[in-house]
Amino acid sequence: MCFAQATYTNPRYGISFAYPKAYDIKEGDLGGGDWELGYLGSIPMEFVAPGGVRVVTVKIPKDAYPGTDLGIAFVTVSLNEYLTQEECEQFPDDVSGIGKPVTKKIGGIVFHGIVQGEGGMSHEFAATYYHGFTRGRCYELGEGVATSGYGSVDGMNKVDETKLFAILDKIVGGVTLRGKGHAVAASPSIGSFAVTHVAETSPTGNYRVSWDVKGAAADQVWLSVSCSGDLNILEITDAGEEGPSFPCDVNQVTKAATGSLDLAFRNMSGGEAKTTVRLFAAGSPSVSRTFAISLPPLPVIISISGGGERYVHGMPDKPFRMAAGQIFQIIGVGLLPKEILWIGPMSIPVESDGQKINFISPTSLPGAEYPLFLANERGKSDVLKIELIK
Repeated sequence: MCFAQATYTNPRYGISFAYPKAYDIKEGDLGGGDWELGYLGSIPMEFVAPGGVRVVTVKIPKDAYPGTDLGIAFVTVSLNEYLTQEECEQFPDDVSGIGKPVTKKIGGIVFHGIVQGEGGMSHEFAATYYHGFTRGRCYELGEGVATSGYGSVDGMNKVDETKLFAILDKIVGGVTLRGKGHAVAASPSIGSFAVTHVAETSPTGNYRVSWDVKGAAADQVWLSVSCSGDLNILEITDAGEEGPSFPCDVNQVTKAATGSLDLAFRNMSGGEAKTTVRLFAAGSPSVSRTFAISLPPLPVIISISGGGERYVHGMPDKPFRMAAGQIFQIIGVGLLPKEILWIGPMSIPVESDGQKINFISPTSLPGAEYPLFLANERGKSDVLKIELIK
């Protein structure tokens, strides 16, 4: 099948390639819908550090192969200006690679690739992703095919994936890259990079990130922190209090080649969490340093019950009614044997079996609304609003 050709050109990133004019094309983020892999989720980017930008994606129209199990067949082009050349050649540890790594020369640049494959519940995905480094930028070219329904839907035929990949591979092989990355220092170096507890008396989730970069301007140094799930990061103010949120998986310019930043890592997952703090200095060549830390869980209040009342985590944000002098039970995760229960200004030592805490609500406080939370050597829990009834 022969299609008239169109040319995509992106002057900003120096990317151009030819593709069949009848194919669908979309710049930037994909936004889901017909641009997803179905049950297997979104079309991925496979960089090892934050900073990836999806530039453009081309897909073969599904109606070009009616009656088959084709979900989507695509070529996607992304780039990352916050990777060293060595990092560019790598792929995340959780990428489901199959077979040996591959190399391919595209537009005069050697690309290192990995073949992927995964499936489940009659859905399958096969892809090859390539990374190439030039002019301070890491370019990613991905080609993939997702299918679903063959063998479970009557009358459905298997699409010829070999022919599809031949079409996609022709598009990828015709990509040319002539872009120029951001302004960089001649040859920066990282003199020191450390992640340490703010002070011995601080909660174990409070860390000071400090760095010293030589040969780079303040606007050429970036800091990023990886996080997922129920891990929140807050900046600690000069007064030692929790301040604004620090964004996850985003490169933040440090505004100083030498400096420090105090961060509070609030691990509310109920189990140990791992995160990495990364420093990157753009240069020729660029340099980076990564520091991995393990975070113990903070206490998390799942529910409180007693006196005919019950609160469950995630309920509408209204005060939990607590009658004074009655027995209440907290169910939680991440609890230590000894906790401190705070109700407003009052601290109550309590004991836990790891999951449950029983306590008597105070009678010495006036009837009013108060914040309630647990605290231990690791830090404090989520805060619940309660209404003490006298």
